[in-house]
Amino acid sequence: MDCKEFRESLDFYADGELAPEAEAAARLHLNECAACRRAEAELLRLRRALKRTVAQHQPPPELVRRVEALIGAHRPHRLWQRRISLPAPVFALLLVATLLVGLGVASLRRAPPGKQSASVQPEQKPPAPAPAPQGNLDLARFDHGERATIYKVRRTQAGDAQ
Repeated sequence: MDCKEFRESLDFYADGELAPEAEAAARLHLNECAACRRAEAELLRLRRALKRTVAQHQPPPELVRRVEALIGAHRPHRLWQRRISLPAPVFALLLVATLLVGLGVASLRRAPPGKQSASVQPEQKPPAPAPAPQGNLDLARFDHGERATIYKVRRTQAGDAQ
């Protein structure tokens, strides 16, 4: 590192913000260059004097209020930082509407496929007649929607299906 590069990165070096490799090169240069050591010492002395001066004097309260008002007026408010106030009836109405929508969605999910409303299944065909029973067995067939449906058939003594 030469003097020009060191002077360009002197503020970063004093703040400890250089990458490890650049910091090592700056330390090596400081060990070899008296002029850069003086520049670093002058910068650190200036920073200490500035901190002392600022700590001794307090700005007038009116100035502090005006600056805070300016900063507050220009600071963007994020949605999660804003306070939202709703009247109790509006909040109750939103809560009830949310619950009703949730219950409606849950009931549609739990309803058997043949029991859902027409809005969910726009094209419902009536089920085909059940095939003739064959003993006391459960018979399976495919309906027009290509889903398996199981019909439990009981036979009477005379052979009629109920």
